Amino acid sequence: MVLPLAGSFAGLPTLYGVIAIRWVRLLWDTPIRTGTRRYYDNFLYAFAFLALAGEYRVW
Repeated sequence: MVLPLAGSFAGLPTLYGVIAIRWVRLLWDTPIRTGTRRYYDNFLYAFAFLALAGEYRVW
């Protein structure tokens, strides 16, 4: 069975790939925090990298 709108969704994986690349680039280019709250902010930053890499595991 062919959906009538199937052709219009063909570019969605490409769109999501472009958006994902932009978010990864934004996170990668974010400078590391300094100051009094640097421990907590940079800890969340590291967890974001783990989540994006698919390596974040809760055991």
